[in-house]
Amino acid sequence: MKKLTVIVALLALAAFPVLAGEWHTGQTNLCADCHTMHNSMAHTWTGPGTVTVGTPSADGNWVKAAGPAGNFLLKADDPNALCLACHDSKPFAPDVLGTNSAGGSTNRSAGYLNDGGLAAHTGHTLGWVGTAPGGAFVTPAEGLECINCHTQHGRAGVYRNLGPRSGATVPTYALAGAQARDMTGLPTDLAGATAHATVDVFINAPGYIANTSNFAALYETANISYLKRAALVNGIENASGTQCAYCHGDFHGAINSTNIGGEVAGASFDKFNRHPVGGIVLGSLGGGHSALPSARYANAVSVSRVKVYADDQATFADATPGCISCHKAHGNGQPFGLVFANRTLPGMTEDGNVAVPTTGAGTAVAQRALCGQCHGQGN
Repeated sequence: MKKLTVIVALLALAAFPVLAGEWHTGQTNLCADCHTMHNSMAHTWTGPGTVTVGTPSADGNWVKAAGPAGNFLLKADDPNALCLACHDSKPFAPDVLGTNSAGGSTNRSAGYLNDGGLAAHTGHTLGWVGTAPGGAFVTPAEGLECINCHTQHGRAGVYRNLGPRSGATVPTYALAGAQARDMTGLPTDLAGATAHATVDVFINAPGYIANTSNFAALYETANISYLKRAALVNGIENASGTQCAYCHGDFHGAINSTNIGGEVAGASFDKFNRHPVGGIVLGSLGGGHSALPSARYANAVSVSRVKVYADDQATFADATPGCISCHKAHGNGQPFGLVFANRTLPGMTEDGNVAVPTTGAGTAVAQRALCGQCHGQGN
């Protein structure tokens, strides 16, 4: 037991880099960050020093403020409270709730969660109880929890620690650090390899410095590229979309499936029942249909483009729409977490770049701006 205690203490003291989705896994899976053996801590890991009460610290030298320890020896009353202890307004971890008080990222790739301060339909609301829209997933009695989507003990190489842990199809990622993207096609460090066969997400984070806590660039939307694999579950070509399908399955499916529909139209399809989330390339239809020219997307203001799945990150000739094309994964305060962004306007926030009035014609204008990212008809 003494040997185990020494090992845990050494791990807690070590300084590890904050990686994109790999904290809580491998050598950064520090038990004492989240668990307390006896709901008591009078001394720090080194002996002297201060143990904070109710205020999380990055070194594990803290305990909850009052009351009994949480279930599973947690340093908080429930999983959500524990996650937010570090991931809400703390300088040492990404801020995922509401306004980004921790600073750094100006446009977080997943947006932000809601804990009841906003209407439930604006994104994922922690504590919400019910059945997921478009699916059969039922929240636990405690309501929606962070660990319904993320694996708290991590999974090496998996983007943002997304789960479930038992899932065979999870999004993987590659990190470039300060290495610049090769805008003629694949990312520089993936060029020449079959990147799309093994990697779903590429992170080009020029502001990231290895072995530091300078993690903001890893979560900036502009630094994230979604690549294409071969067809995955239900025809989805990037495993990040498969994560959404675990709960919202009715909104996913292969072209010409019951959920999505679609009829053959030349070399492509039209007459969809639901918007496709894979299996179709921008620009494959023309004429009187809602045109999806890849050139329209490629020629937009770069920072104001919504995200697509594409191996060609220069001309986007193989671009495919996905869940992340229209929605922020966590939400953003807008209806359904939609990103209302005009492709011709500079600037981009988590909400988009178009003001969205709650009533009147302005709402329709904002909706049309989002559709106009890809569709020329009506725009």
